[in-house]
Amino acid sequence: MKKNFIYSLFSLCLANVSYAVTLQEAVTYAQNNPTVKAAQSSAKSYAKLYDASKAKAYYPSLDLSYNGLYLKDKPTVDFHLPIAIPGLGGAFQMQPQNQYSGALTLSYPLFSGFAIESQMNITQLEARKAKLKTLDIKRNLYLGIVQVYAAALSLKQLKNSQNVAFNASKKSYKKAQAFYKLGMIAPAELYRIASSLHSIEAQLISTKNQYKTALRELSFLSHHPINNISKLPNTTSFNFDILQKQALEKRPDLKMLRMLVKEQANKIKLAKSQYYPNVAIFARAAYTGDTPRLNGDGYTNKNKSALGFMLNYNIFNGFETKNEVQAAQEAKLASEFMLASYKEQISSQIYQDYLTFSSYKEQLTAAQSEVKAAESYEKLIQGEFENQISDADTLSRAISASALARAKLINTKAQMYFSYAKILLEVDNNTFLNTLNKDEQND
Repeated sequence: MKKNFIYSLFSLCLANVSYAVTLQEAVTYAQNNPTVKAAQSSAKSYAKLYDASKAKAYYPSLDLSYNGLYLKDKPTVDFHLPIAIPGLGGAFQMQPQNQYSGALTLSYPLFSGFAIESQMNITQLEARKAKLKTLDIKRNLYLGIVQVYAAALSLKQLKNSQNVAFNASKKSYKKAQAFYKLGMIAPAELYRIASSLHSIEAQLISTKNQYKTALRELSFLSHHPINNISKLPNTTSFNFDILQKQALEKRPDLKMLRMLVKEQANKIKLAKSQYYPNVAIFARAAYTGDTPRLNGDGYTNKNKSALGFMLNYNIFNGFETKNEVQAAQEAKLASEFMLASYKEQISSQIYQDYLTFSSYKEQLTAAQSEVKAAESYEKLIQGEFENQISDADTLSRAISASALARAKLINTKAQMYFSYAKILLEVDNNTFLNTLNKDEQND
């Protein structure tokens, strides 16, 4: 019984231990995000539409029809002769009252003025754009996850730092209480340390709540419950010029704009197709009858099979085609300007991110020195206070300065990694994921 109780207690403790999720795991969980799933389903939908357009372009159409017609009156024709002749003239039945017909028709569009080909190309580009949109949605989702993960880790470490400051203040407060009871310090000294202690405690509670909020947002983005996080991956050196060049080649949203230019070019061809005639050929096996068996009606031949062609050419449509062509040309020109502008925007953005990353690298060294100096000064003042050399104000300021320096260092590390990951994601998802996976393997 005792063993079972110990085992149950041990299992309960294990269940309550929060598993620390790495950034790579959070990104992997995000594959099940509903936004990503919706984009993937949309891409599959466009792929099926493309398959449908290929069927129209490469395959003939085979149609089966079967009709039944039941006339209220018998179909007749009247003959009126100028001279009455016995036995001639009057109404004669020309068709059966019940008519059935069936046909199997094979048709193929021989020439459509390049309309079918253009429409098929447009559908194909739409399918590719849908895939690229999925990649871009993932890219922005990864960026959001990195930003929230870095912020959450910053809050987690800040919480630990504030906890250290809180414990130091609590220790100092207990020491001050002992001094006060011995009459070695004034009440104001004790109150100042108590005030500092409560201030740090309030900050600690606020940071804990912010950390929980960040974890909730991270769980939402990853579509997976996350109660604890591990650490930020390491940053590695990179060649900025190469990354900038790759960004202009690989960025999914930039590829989407290139697809848009091609799509507009095909829409011009589609509009111009109205200048050409449409030609189709067909072969039909058809039969008629006065019964569902289609064995003839006694009036006409039962076999109505035929070969034929259809030609349709529009001579004038009120300049509709001309205006549609010009509209498509202007739309293509607009997409080209948009592409050129977006390329410049990407180059500018990745350069700004690079400068930001470089700045944080320099700030990191300074922040590390500040922490080292602040913690050393805090220890010094702590010792002086215990030996009645420094007062409570000096000690409170030293503890606060030490906590502030650590918070600055934590924030600098988080911001530096975020700007680093943003540079990688400015290129494409694989550049970021490959770097992330390499770091995970090295650990």
